[in-house]
Amino acid sequence: MTAGRLEPRVERIKDDIIAFSAFVSPGEPPYTRLSFSPEDLQARAYVCRLMEGARLAVRTDAGGNIIGRREGACALPPLMVGSHLDTVRGGGRFDGVAGVVAAIEAARRYDEQHIRLDHPLEVVVFPAEEPSPFGLSTIGSRAMAGKLWPEHLALTDGTGRSLDAAMRSAGADPDRLPEAVRSPGDVAAFLELHIEQGPHLACAGVPVGVVTGIVGIWRGRIEIVGQPDHTGTTPMGRRRDALAAGSEAVLALEAVCSGAGDIVGTVGRVELFPNALNVVPGKMLLGMEMRGTDTACVEAAAADFTDRLDRIRDSRKIDIAFDFSMSSTPVRFPDEVVSLLREAAISLGIPYAQLHSGAGHDANHLAGIAPAAMIFLPSKDGRSHCSDEWTEWADIAAGTEVLAAAIQALDRRLT
Repeated sequence: MTAGRLEPRVERIKDDIIAFSAFVSPGEPPYTRLSFSPEDLQARAYVCRLMEGARLAVRTDAGGNIIGRREGACALPPLMVGSHLDTVRGGGRFDGVAGVVAAIEAARRYDEQHIRLDHPLEVVVFPAEEPSPFGLSTIGSRAMAGKLWPEHLALTDGTGRSLDAAMRSAGADPDRLPEAVRSPGDVAAFLELHIEQGPHLACAGVPVGVVTGIVGIWRGRIEIVGQPDHTGTTPMGRRRDALAAGSEAVLALEAVCSGAGDIVGTVGRVELFPNALNVVPGKMLLGMEMRGTDTACVEAAAADFTDRLDRIRDSRKIDIAFDFSMSSTPVRFPDEVVSLLREAAISLGIPYAQLHSGAGHDANHLAGIAPAAMIFLPSKDGRSHCSDEWTEWADIAAGTEVLAAAIQALDRRLT
């Protein structure tokens, strides 16, 4: 294997990312490309052409994952890199796409500089990383990790189309899902380059983030039951206002998470009954979540929040029910892989910062079957999941070079 700087082609990276921004849904805010939409299928066809241009052997597995493979010098498990192409409604041009283009560019530069790895290299595009119209996210990586179940395939979107049918439209074969599953040992290591989607790297003024892990997500439902009454005839002191109590609950969650280290908490869904101007709200439903890297810390914060809900209930003489459970476990990337990313950045003279991911990624599932880690790129003003999402081309090139160097380092270390 030949070592040395790959010097990614910035203009080629730029052209590829801009090309994907053309595959967007008409009538939707830019740059919408929902999973399994016609535009998503067009982007998938285009990425296959890019992979073929990089001299990768391209196939789609039973889970709908597009895999471009470059053979290695030895019969070893593959090193895997990749990300996704789908967006949220009104999403940006870089989320997912930057990681896909960076992985392909690394493979292209290996080919152009006649660099041969001992391990095979697989560039993967995972379908439906974002929350899909079927109410499920990370569908491709879930399938690869053996976590896509028959009940998932039966889920339907707003038109009645099943996930099974949508996956088939993208070249998947749900009848043969076991063939897409990779067990521990089947993949030598997994790396994912992604935009940060937050403000830390931009504030630090560094082009690359070395990601140490991914937060766990806990989700909850709060039901607040007061008493509906006429707004004009019920004195203020006699009201059992569910909305007023719910407002206190929202502020309580904010206070708990503001004083609990790196934990964040959000009330993102609100339902009010009867939701009429002349009726004191009698019932309120809140959907909330907490995210953090340490399970014990989140559980302590949840206990604090529960105590505060009890005090709200007693002071306002209303009923509060709180259901809370883990949705995804925290992921800590192996120190040996994280250290290789740091060493790659240092060897290239590229400044970096170390941080964890507050968002979920396909790497969540891949970390269960292979040593994994992530590289982050700065998001201007911390913006993401919106049309203003922006990452500088030079930063994407820097991240691509760190990615390529880390792949070579893993190839040496694991051979």
